[in-house]
Amino acid sequence: MRGVTYRCPHVVAPRSRCSPSPKWIAELTRVAHMIATTQGPGYEKAPASYCAWAGRILAKAAKAQVSSLTNVERIVAQTAAMKLFAGPDCHRQRLPRKAAASVAIRLALSARVLRAMGSTPAPGIDRWIGPRAAWIDKRTRIPLHHDSEEGFVKAFRPVQSGNRRAIFGQVVAFDSSWGVHLTPIVSRIELRMGTEPGASACVLALDTSRLRCASDLMRPLSLADTPPAKLGRGFLRRSHIRGRAGCDMCHGPNAAKNGVSKQHPFFGDLPVLPTADVAAHLKLRFDAVLKGAKNTAARAAKLAPARVTTP
Repeated sequence: MRGVTYRCPHVVAPRSRCSPSPKWIAELTRVAHMIATTQGPGYEKAPASYCAWAGRILAKAAKAQVSSLTNVERIVAQTAAMKLFAGPDCHRQRLPRKAAASVAIRLALSARVLRAMGSTPAPGIDRWIGPRAAWIDKRTRIPLHHDSEEGFVKAFRPVQSGNRRAIFGQVVAFDSSWGVHLTPIVSRIELRMGTEPGASACVLALDTSRLRCASDLMRPLSLADTPPAKLGRGFLRRSHIRGRAGCDMCHGPNAAKNGVSKQHPFFGDLPVLPTADVAAHLKLRFDAVLKGAKNTAARAAKLAPARVTTP
């Protein structure tokens, strides 16, 4: 893998002041990501210590005072718990799936609250992608590979704005009856700073320490945020050449050598969606993601029954 330059754009954004989110949310999000990136044939499973780590953080979450959390904190923490629930087991140790499902339903908001939030992507992402009035949507396969890789807890949307190409993931939340909802919360953005195949890349994620802030929730990822060299199959991990990202693992001419099917075309080659077709195509795409999320919810509900009432 040759890779492309990894360099995030300098974006000046006001740093709003807010109280920090509980540290266990960041820990839960991190361990869920670390374990999920080991999923798939041919990749070394996460060590047993990772599943033990997940169990300890889930125990903290099970004792957390839910009423003290904001809606965003509850949704983000729930997403991490459900990512663990749907993720792969560790080496010689199973994931604590019942604990993950129990935490997820404990954090669940009511369907009424989630519907009131809507599903329009959070406005803060415009400063990274570009003004949404200039977004150009692309026609893709349904569902996207990114959707299934995330266990259908995020719904991804590829857009182009000027010379920037992006694919961003909106969080799927589970209500107190295990119903599924697309939320405005964007938890991941993958950027390419140009239209050519070798354009530099940047990945941004929710800053889980700033979930109580009104704005500026995204931060660029560094290699320190990624799995160790021998773990994971993500295109951004510590084993990569310094300062480079492996976008060409899936989207370059050598993708087939990496065992990647030809269902992952270079983003620039995707056909543009006519404006009149955008709404219908997005509905089909998001409905497919929510269908996958419903299947996950049905399995989780067998271990952690729905709550009768929740705030």
